[in-house]
Amino acid sequence: VAKSRLLPSMKYPNLRKITLTTMALAASFALSAKAGTAHFSSARSAQQSTNPFHRLHVLPNAVTATYQYDDGSSEDSVGFGDGTQNFESLWFNQFAVISGSNVITSVEIAWGTPAFPENGLNGTPVTIAVWSDPNGDGDPSDAVLLGSVPGTIQNADTDTFVTYTFTTPVTVPGTSFFVGDMTPAHPGVELFYQAQDTDDLAPNKSWIAAMSSGAPVDIVNIGGNDLIGTIDSFGLPGNWMIRANAGGGGGELSLVSAVSRKNQGSAGTFDVALPLTGAPGIEPRQDSRYDIVFTFSDAVTSVDNVSTSCGSVGSTSINGGEVTVTLTGLARGCNTEEITVTLNGVNGGSGTVASASVTFGLLIGDVNGDGRVSRADGQLVSSKLGNKVTESDFRADVTADGRITHDDSVVVKAHAGTALP
Repeated sequence: VAKSRLLPSMKYPNLRKITLTTMALAASFALSAKAGTAHFSSARSAQQSTNPFHRLHVLPNAVTATYQYDDGSSEDSVGFGDGTQNFESLWFNQFAVISGSNVITSVEIAWGTPAFPENGLNGTPVTIAVWSDPNGDGDPSDAVLLGSVPGTIQNADTDTFVTYTFTTPVTVPGTSFFVGDMTPAHPGVELFYQAQDTDDLAPNKSWIAAMSSGAPVDIVNIGGNDLIGTIDSFGLPGNWMIRANAGGGGGELSLVSAVSRKNQGSAGTFDVALPLTGAPGIEPRQDSRYDIVFTFSDAVTSVDNVSTSCGSVGSTSINGGEVTVTLTGLARGCNTEEITVTLNGVNGGSGTVASASVTFGLLIGDVNGDGRVSRADGQLVSSKLGNKVTESDFRADVTADGRITHDDSVVVKAHAGTALP
C-alpha cells in the first residue's frame, strides 16, 4: 500500500505559515508527492492509505512535578525525510511553567510505537534538550538552547519511557519553555522515531524543526531552521511522548536515572541508559568491571549497603547526587543475565531512600540492543570498522578500547546465538 505523505509547501517553506485551515491543500500535496521531496510521514500512513483525524481535547499541562501531554500510550510514530532517508530533525513540546517547578532535572521520552513496530531504532544516538521561550508566546522561533544531554534510543516500540538526566539541572526562565530531542540523519531507509499520542490531544503544543534540504539542524537557535511548525499543521495532529521532570527546588530524595558508564580509551566515556521501569537497558561491552551510576534528585551523603544479583561489588563512591557502584566478576557467569544492583539506605540532605535498584541485561556483543546477538550485530560492527568511536557508534566498540576493529567482530562472532532470558 502506498504511503500517504503530507508535504511542506515549497512556496511557504516556513511551517509557521501552515495552519489547520490548509488541510485540503496539504492533502493535494500528498497526492503529488515525488521521491526526493522532503516531507513528514508516519508509521500509520506507511501501512494505511488514509490518516484519520481525532477529536481535539486538551489534557492537563502537568501532573505534580511532571510536564506531559500524553496518556502513556502511543498510536503512531513520525519521521521526517525524503522517503529514502531521515533528515536530522528537532521534535519538542511547549509547556507553560508551573510556579515553583521551573528547574528541569530530567526528560522522559518513549520511542516508536507498538502499533507499528520496526527494527533499527534502538541504539540510535539522540540529543535531549531544553530551550527557552524568551517572550513567552509559545512560538519557538526565538527559542534558545538552555541545556542538553546526549543519549541513545532504548526500549523502542514498547511505550516505555527512557529517562535522560541533566548533569546540571536546567532552570527555565519566564512563563514558557520547550523540551524535546534531536534525531539524526539516517540514510538507506526512513525510520519513524518519534512516538505520538493521537487519542486525546493538546492541539498545537507539539512542534518540529528541521532544514528542508536535509542539512544539519540548528539546535542552539531553533529559529535558524527553515521548517518550523506544529505537527498539527502538517495534518498529523497529536502530541509527542516527551515529558519533563521538575526538581531541584526541594522535596524528598528520589532516584531519577541510572546508566552503565564505561571509559573507552582515548575515545572518552560513554553511557548506556538503564531505564528505571519497563524493559531493562542492555550493556553490550566486554570488560572486567562495570560502573553503574545512580543519579538522585539531591546530594547523597551516604549509602548503608550495596548488593548485586550477579558478580561482586568492588567499590562504591559518591559525588553529589551520583552514586557509582563498580561491579567486578561479571565475566564469570553473568553474561546473558539480567543483573539487579540495589542500594539500601541512601541518605541525603533532603531525606532517605530506603531502597533503590536498577536492572540491566549483560549481553556482550548485542550492538543493536535487541536482546540477542545475531548476524545483524556483526554487520553493524563491520560497517563501522576503522571509525572513530563516537556517541553514535560506541556500542560497536564491544572491546571498549576506543577503536572499532576486527577484534570487535571476533567478540561478536564468539557470542553469536546468545540472548537474554
